[in-house]
Amino acid sequence: MTGSITSPHHPGIDHRTPIYNSAVLGNYIHYLESHHAEVDVDALLGCSGLTRLHINDEGHFLSQAQINRFHRCLDDTLGDPKISYKVGQHALQVKSTGTLKHYGLQFITPQAMYKAVDRLYPKWSKAHSGKTTITGKGQAEVTITVQPGIREEPFQCENRMGIFEGMGEVLTGQPARVTHPACIHRGDGACRYLISWREQPSAVWKRAGAYAGAISVLLAIGGAAFLPTVSWALLIQAMAMACLSIFLFGSRLEKKELAGILKEQGDSAGHLLEEVEARYRGARLVQEIGQAGADIPYEHTFLETVLASMTRNLDFTRGLIALCNEDRSRLFYVDSYGFSPAELRFLEDLDVPIKVSDASDIFIRSMNTGKPVYVNDIRQLFDEMTPNSLAIIEELSVDSLICVPLIHKRKPLGLLFVDARGSARNHTASDVNLLTGIASQVATGIVNARSYQQIQQSEKRYRLLAENVMDVIWIMDAQTFAMKYISPSVEKVTGYTPEEIMAMTIDQHLTPDAFQRAVSTVDEAMEGVMAGTIDPENYSMTLELEEVHKNGSLIPVEVTAGFMAEENGSPRAVLGISRDLSERKKTEQDRAQIENKLQQARKMESLGTMAGSIAHNFNNLLMVVLGNLELAKEELPDPSPSVKNIQRAINASQRAADLSGMMLTYVGQLKKESSPVDLSHTVNAVLKNMDETNMANVELDLDLADPMPLVIADAGQMRQMISGFITNAIEALEKEKGRVRISTGSMHCDRDYLATTYLEEEMPEGMYAYVEVADTGCGMNAETLGNVFDPFFSTKFTGRGLGMAAVMGIIRSHSGAVRVSSVKNEGSVFTALFPIQGISTRPSAPESTGVTPVLGDKTVMIVDDDAMVLDIGSQFLKRLGFRVKKAACGREALEMLKKDPDHVDCLLLDFTLPGMNGLETMQQVRIIRPDAKIIISSGYTRKDIEDRFAHIDPPDGFIHKPFQMKALQKTLRTVIKDAG
Repeated sequence: MTGSITSPHHPGIDHRTPIYNSAVLGNYIHYLESHHAEVDVDALLGCSGLTRLHINDEGHFLSQAQINRFHRCLDDTLGDPKISYKVGQHALQVKSTGTLKHYGLQFITPQAMYKAVDRLYPKWSKAHSGKTTITGKGQAEVTITVQPGIREEPFQCENRMGIFEGMGEVLTGQPARVTHPACIHRGDGACRYLISWREQPSAVWKRAGAYAGAISVLLAIGGAAFLPTVSWALLIQAMAMACLSIFLFGSRLEKKELAGILKEQGDSAGHLLEEVEARYRGARLVQEIGQAGADIPYEHTFLETVLASMTRNLDFTRGLIALCNEDRSRLFYVDSYGFSPAELRFLEDLDVPIKVSDASDIFIRSMNTGKPVYVNDIRQLFDEMTPNSLAIIEELSVDSLICVPLIHKRKPLGLLFVDARGSARNHTASDVNLLTGIASQVATGIVNARSYQQIQQSEKRYRLLAENVMDVIWIMDAQTFAMKYISPSVEKVTGYTPEEIMAMTIDQHLTPDAFQRAVSTVDEAMEGVMAGTIDPENYSMTLELEEVHKNGSLIPVEVTAGFMAEENGSPRAVLGISRDLSERKKTEQDRAQIENKLQQARKMESLGTMAGSIAHNFNNLLMVVLGNLELAKEELPDPSPSVKNIQRAINASQRAADLSGMMLTYVGQLKKESSPVDLSHTVNAVLKNMDETNMANVELDLDLADPMPLVIADAGQMRQMISGFITNAIEALEKEKGRVRISTGSMHCDRDYLATTYLEEEMPEGMYAYVEVADTGCGMNAETLGNVFDPFFSTKFTGRGLGMAAVMGIIRSHSGAVRVSSVKNEGSVFTALFPIQGISTRPSAPESTGVTPVLGDKTVMIVDDDAMVLDIGSQFLKRLGFRVKKAACGREALEMLKKDPDHVDCLLLDFTLPGMNGLETMQQVRIIRPDAKIIISSGYTRKDIEDRFAHIDPPDGFIHKPFQMKALQKTLRTVIKDAG
């Protein structure tokens, strides 16, 4: 043997590299079993350090050193110097002898078979390449080159000569003639073989038939001139019969040859399909077990899944898993497949005492060494088994088996057994390798399942402790101060559930002073840890803080906390215990605090009541103002100069109505109404209501998307936001001529773009709807840009600037973001982004603004305690073509309805009627006239009052005060049309 020589094409190839397919030695084994029965093949393989598992597995490769060792052992056993040559001749005569035959027999002619050596030889040997040239009829030249780093022996060259001779015999019935003019063992650079072979019998007979036919034609032509007609006809008939016989015999031989070749092709294809399927099932087994290990946290269920997958994907008829106990003193049965009921009863009681230190048993030795046990004849291992193991083998009638240890981080967990009882199948090295691979997955899955169970039990014990102590146990992130865990006792102390506390920041449940002291204490401790003056594992801090109860009261607590350190010693979290000190404090102080909180609550309630009353009355006044303005506008001709003045008053009244809504929102009496909003439509609506005097010097540039993606938002707040942007842009022009560009649409925002926006939480990448307002005004410097959304900040004069802060609040409340860019003396761009909910189906054409009669001959009763609202509402209804009845309260309306129940089709009820309110009135109306339609009017939104109708039938319609005639027309049309 030579030292390692590195190949530029095959780096690292030497005599220890696996390069030869196991079929190389498989040919030897088949030859010995058929010609030398006296040779003990298993002993010969043992001498070579091999087993039948290696030989039977055609996916296994051997090194040059293994090939050489096998040949030395064979030479010592048989002493035949020509053995390699003979094996080569025999190689293609044996069924299923390996890779060469599987690939070689697909070729029908000798020329094609020898030519295929170029392609087949690398599959047989990774260190060889072949080149074949067809030099003439029945002649070929084959050159075999060995890669650098490998020195093959002369017997391998002799084996090739035998194979080349045998290849000719497969198709022609006679060995090919092979000469060897150049050989690497004689100093040449490559082995060159000159091969010649005789033609196939069918080809000879077919050529003979062709010659006979040609001769017959010549004789027929010549005999026609010399022979009598009868003799000539007989001659023709005899020659035709002879030619036909020759052709038929040649065809029969050809069909016989083709049938044999096709049969061999079928056998080879079937074998390759079986091999492909086995590899696929092996890959699927590995995938299924890996997935089960990741998904199943329960040991028994995991092992059941493993065995079920083995049943589907392996050819072994039986399988079994046995595990050790914690101290590895016993081996017990866990699960299996393929065993009979009697065998299962035996296995279920299996609990065998073992000694891990005992190396006399092959299975214990396997667990200790991590090496699998595999044998096709179990009797070969009887001498290496303890009585217990031998009794189990005999009880289960095991003939052959593979036993793979289950080991995790060098710790034996148990054994995995498989066998193929009743099958002629022999175990292969691929079987062992596959089972060894899945054994590591099974062991990992077992450890993971056990770890999960231990964690579950530990958590159960810890939870039992944490849930039954009065003190609050918590864990807080040392960097972000976010709560990671808090015990259920927090609800008894603070009124918050653990989930509520986890969702809050600590400044939300600590007083500001307590928050500052807590943060500064932790920060000082962290600085000490970083400076090395504090050991985080042995440090604790104690301080008194005040927490805010869910009901608003303050809770004095004593906090004792310490650090939870990472493996490198740096603190990652704060572990603390909070103890309620309320009982230690004076009762008078507690009562004073509670009384103070109650007083504050009553003040807020009074403020809310007052604000609600003011807003309600204000809305009624606005209703009268808007109604009269609208009626006055309707009565004027369109060219009248007063129309514009009246429209400005209407616009100002509508803005006053928005202020009323903002006041109710401020005191918490008006809920945000979310609905699909078209930002393009909203821009048009805002511009329609803008004061024309403010737009005198503005060049307006609109780029509004249509259709526009919808956003879920409060339409009123969207109008307020857009109005704030436009007002800010107009003011930035400082009464000079300039341009304001308003655009809407959708855009894809990546992380880099979103990072430049003002937002509280990280927004995901994706598509967003936007509205953008740009101006060519004075612009802002960096300092001003940084304060643009601060409350009461303004570059104008004192008392201005709340508008943009309100805009920011609206955007954040709708989970949006805003981006601002500005250049001093050049202008600013404000872009608001919102998540997209759908695509607008709003028609492009503007809605009609005219007021026309609604439907037919109907009577509407309007019920309102405000005389002016009652009057303006009546005028609206008459203008819309209705007959009108008026009532100042609920009782009056009911009395009128009882007197003439059949002449009221619809009632317009104020929700906040004195005495009998709108809800009670509606219920009584439905008793008198169940089919009458009812519309509720209120200064509150529908969302604010809809809870009042949770347990009764809701009204047929709703209209928000102050309303205009067009809104009333639309509501009545909808309600009355539904009735019709």
